[in-house]
Amino acid sequence: MTLHKLTEIDLQLVLAWRNAPEVRKSMCATLEISEADHHAWFARMEHDPQALWYIHQGKNDMPDGVVYFTQYRPENQSSFLGFYAAPDAPAGTDTKLSMSALDKAFHEFNLHKVSAEVLITNERSLHFHEKLGFNREGIFRDYHFDGEGFVDVIRLGILKSEWVKKRSEIENRIAKLDAITLATKKMGGYKIMILSDQASWLNSWVNELAEEWRATGHECFVAHQIADAVPADFCFCLSFGQIVSVSTRQQYKHTLVVHESGLPKGRGWSPMSWQILEGKNHIPITLLEAEDKVDAGSTYLQECIELNGTELSPKWRKLQAEATMRLCYAFISDYPSILDKAEAQIGEPTFYPRRCAENSQLDLGKTLFEQFNLLRVVDNEQYPAFFEVNGETFTLKIESTKTDYGL
Repeated sequence: MTLHKLTEIDLQLVLAWRNAPEVRKSMCATLEISEADHHAWFARMEHDPQALWYIHQGKNDMPDGVVYFTQYRPENQSSFLGFYAAPDAPAGTDTKLSMSALDKAFHEFNLHKVSAEVLITNERSLHFHEKLGFNREGIFRDYHFDGEGFVDVIRLGILKSEWVKKRSEIENRIAKLDAITLATKKMGGYKIMILSDQASWLNSWVNELAEEWRATGHECFVAHQIADAVPADFCFCLSFGQIVSVSTRQQYKHTLVVHESGLPKGRGWSPMSWQILEGKNHIPITLLEAEDKVDAGSTYLQECIELNGTELSPKWRKLQAEATMRLCYAFISDYPSILDKAEAQIGEPTFYPRRCAENSQLDLGKTLFEQFNLLRVVDNEQYPAFFEVNGETFTLKIESTKTDYGL
């Protein structure tokens, strides 16, 4: 993986990439760029000391993406970073070119900080930056007009010290994707649909799973609304709260759900949170067929995660997400023989209700120790712990001093 300075020879290739619909839709400027405007931009950029553009070369030195630094200020040891892969680049190219870019920024340019800006509507890019180690630092409200309305822009940043800690994880991710690709004979594959809620915490892992399936030769699509789902061989509903009707499920050979309980016990909503509140540390993660009745379908695979009773939501969510991805990946890898493992649920079901913000209220008559499990399941941003005094509400956030969960 190498970066070479963008030259006039590269302009036709970059213009074709930049004007591809799948690239344009993620950019601030979504209109097609003319060849004249493209050459005029290059002429200006060549004389701008704060703009550095590079072509990324991947396997066999083939160009597969663009990396660019803007507002590059070596005297402040800072810069903004942007990148995008070629439309036909192999799965995992985004990760490779971003690692090359951050290595160049922190080791060759010796920068202290790299920043990025992402439209709030570009959820995939936001999660991708966070997986690289970027932290959200602020919101520019109604900062960009997309032709239809004003859109918030999220500012993110990563320090050199943070990249040093994160780099080995990204390197391992690249090695995993390369191993998957190498082991796969690309003779077609399945078409896979993943549905998840727009604001789900699971989406960064969902995007990784989709990336791995693409590296294996499958077509994979991610959507957050049933209306955006496409017909496919399989549909995985992961952290998806909408009801998937029979007519929708008929578009797929199988519609699968992952549920965090030993079914039929614990059907319903937020089973991880409810079981942690019950003091349980041994929690089954189950892959099952979706049916009309909630969480009532035949089960295919199950594994258990073990907790020690101290994990806060970032930690136990990571364990849950990793188990979920393994089960989904195993189903596709073992299909169709996996169907022989289908088992009907036996026994009297129990149900958990939907959790809401009110469930995060602390009882001032109890000690923190008595309510520690409640503090373990709250979300500091979406539904923080809170208490009331004299009619006024106060929020309480909790963090572990051990925060390196590889998120």
